[in-house]
Amino acid sequence: MYTTAVDHSVRVVSARWAGWGLLVSFVSLLIIHGGAQAVAGQRVSGTSDVAAIAAYYSYHGLLPLYWQHGVMVLTFFAFVVAFRRYLMDMARTTLDRVLVDLGALIAAAVIPLGLAVLGLQMAMVQVVDTPSQDGLLGLFAAWDWIYNSTFYWLEVGWMAAFNLAALRLAALPRWIAVLGLIVPLFHAFHTSVLMLGLSDQLTLPGTALFMVWFVATGVYLVKRS
Repeated sequence: MYTTAVDHSVRVVSARWAGWGLLVSFVSLLIIHGGAQAVAGQRVSGTSDVAAIAAYYSYHGLLPLYWQHGVMVLTFFAFVVAFRRYLMDMARTTLDRVLVDLGALIAAAVIPLGLAVLGLQMAMVQVVDTPSQDGLLGLFAAWDWIYNSTFYWLEVGWMAAFNLAALRLAALPRWIAVLGLIVPLFHAFHTSVLMLGLSDQLTLPGTALFMVWFVATGVYLVKRS
């Protein structure tokens, strides 16, 4: 009886850490994307127009927005560790444990890649200030293909693995886990938007659903008892 109570307490603490990690990450995302929109306007993507790229990254107000995004990187790491513990405490089968570990491993790969994306964006703000703007297109192309294409594959992987495990274990409300399995379908499409030369606006519906999952999961985990 005592062991069961302790296990439940650990599970609740893990859930709350995971929830707060998601919610703080969400706030950081809002600051960077909403702030960048207010400072520089609509982001550029899928272009080789150096003038358009330079016009967007010419605002030094972008630097503190990109800098604070490091908070999201750290709090997302807290989410990954705590959510893995939360799910693993409920895992019943080898498949459950494999899904949880797979989700955690793929999600952890987001951390260094997220820092690289931040560095590329801050570098572009610096390079725009140089007379020749040498290397701006290369920096932008690297950021664009990582952040707006290949990065989505990681989100496909960890979202699918974590939410499938959560659905099997009833670790999240069913509608949240199902939503978390729908979002990867959108993200799989998002990986091809640049390659197909499609509008960046086509990623907005899937991104909106992703944000709904972020908030709903975070709130549920924080209130978990």
